[in-house]
Amino acid sequence: MHIMPFFKRNVPITFLAIIVLFAFIIRTYELNSIPQGVLDDEASHGYIAYSLLHTQKDERGNYLPLHFEAFGDEKLPAYPYILTLFISIFDLNNFSTRFPSALAGSLLVLVIYGLLRSLDSGHIESLFASMLVAFSPWSIVLSRLAFESNVALLFFTIGLWTMFLALKNPRRSSVLLTIIFFAATWYTYIPYRWVTSFFVVFFIARLWTSRIISFRHCFMVLVLFLLLILPLIPHSIGIDGTTRLRQIGLYNDSGIKHMVDDKRGYCMQYLPQSICVALANRPFSISIEVIFNVIRSLSPEFLFLTGEKNILYLSVPNWGVLLLHLLPFYIFGLMAIFTRKPRKKFIQVLVLISLIIVTLPSAMVGMPQRVRLSALLPFIVIVITYGYGYVSNKLQNSIHRNLLFGFISFITLGYGFAFLLEFLYFHIPKFKIDYESDVPSVMRYIHDNANDELVYFEKFNNNFPILYAYHNKINPEDYQNHTIYSPVDSGGFSHPVEYKNIKRADKQLSELICIHKNNGTSFWYVSTEKIQQLKLMPELPVFTELSGDKQSTIVYIYRIDPATYQEMMCDE
Repeated sequence: MHIMPFFKRNVPITFLAIIVLFAFIIRTYELNSIPQGVLDDEASHGYIAYSLLHTQKDERGNYLPLHFEAFGDEKLPAYPYILTLFISIFDLNNFSTRFPSALAGSLLVLVIYGLLRSLDSGHIESLFASMLVAFSPWSIVLSRLAFESNVALLFFTIGLWTMFLALKNPRRSSVLLTIIFFAATWYTYIPYRWVTSFFVVFFIARLWTSRIISFRHCFMVLVLFLLLILPLIPHSIGIDGTTRLRQIGLYNDSGIKHMVDDKRGYCMQYLPQSICVALANRPFSISIEVIFNVIRSLSPEFLFLTGEKNILYLSVPNWGVLLLHLLPFYIFGLMAIFTRKPRKKFIQVLVLISLIIVTLPSAMVGMPQRVRLSALLPFIVIVITYGYGYVSNKLQNSIHRNLLFGFISFITLGYGFAFLLEFLYFHIPKFKIDYESDVPSVMRYIHDNANDELVYFEKFNNNFPILYAYHNKINPEDYQNHTIYSPVDSGGFSHPVEYKNIKRADKQLSELICIHKNNGTSFWYVSTEKIQQLKLMPELPVFTELSGDKQSTIVYIYRIDPATYQEMMCDE
């Protein structure tokens, strides 16, 4: 009897609750099985958390560390430690591994509403922003896979929300929450360290210059932030802390080096060497590439048309990271920021500066990619929402404005579900190899059938031992004690190459047959290629994929008895 009056009095909150509910459903629906495989980093995070939960050590045997060596890529602690809670409830599986990311993506919808309200946007505009995020391919993809950047995005956006609240009304609680959530991003995803450091400096400077709080209190806020991130600072400024940048940064890009050498070679045929060196050098070339990457990241092509194009586990062909019908509002939003005289001009200026600042960490690495660019999402949403407000304000009649909101909501709902269905039921099945969808069956089959016989993986995933441990819930103490890692390679990576009876095939198959022929033992051989030169029968099952009307084998599993090859000549 009293429910309907409540809904009428709280229409925005009711709509927001419905949007958040939809966001949660589409992020958690069949989360355990679509995709049924896990990416290497997902398996690494999941098994690290599983190991922490049972032994208080990571998979390499380090006691409660603040960073995880993993594959040599130095993972941060927030996601694995958060995961321990969900694995303790749901056990180790795809659902528990991905659920923190799905939950973060759902809560982001709520936080975006609060962020826009803190920027003085109306209820309708703030609901528009929430709906934009709820159905955006950007957030959906990040939320359905175990990406720590998605959790960092939630922390960062909460920090922005409380920051703007504190600048309007400097309560102690809002100032503390801002610093706490900005500091939390340091523990979650490396690119946010640069971004949140900028916003902490901006926040403190704004508090001081606007005389919102005294210099003494501003200094205390800075000290609090430094104390919160203090445990990470030694590692952050050391060699290990810059490992990931050295692995994937532009400075170590051999393509840029070759381009510079090529330019100098042609230039010095016509001009003095000093001029050629000034025109063609690595710092200048990297700077130009970074500028182009920033432009690409903010371009309509990446945002609304193509996404990452060639990264198939992230990007659905012919879909941008945001829904296409929002492109006009993006353009109008940029126009509004540049042309309107806002009540609070510093916010518009901050948004423009932030578009560059949050893009730089990704731009210094390479082409735009939604995982590394996740901090950009709130600012793109702000721009699009400004564009929506710009168009809405042109309509003098409130009925027309409501009709606009209803029409855009209908298009967003339909377009968003169209993307979701294509992503779940066409893209993931078609590109199942990119999602490692064959790996769970392979690993469980080997675990159930190989017993103690040696199993060699050839031309398979580089990190097969962690995938084997993840999918079979291997005892963490056994994994810690019996896993062998490769030496650190030129890229800074160190992969697991052997766990007990499973190991990487570092010899030709004929050599392995001879070794086991001398030992009188059978062994298993797992390959993504069919072996033609020897008369081998593939052990059932072989794992296949469907491509249109054709079925092709993607993994071959052989059990080889060297006694079959008595006539084979082997060196003594």
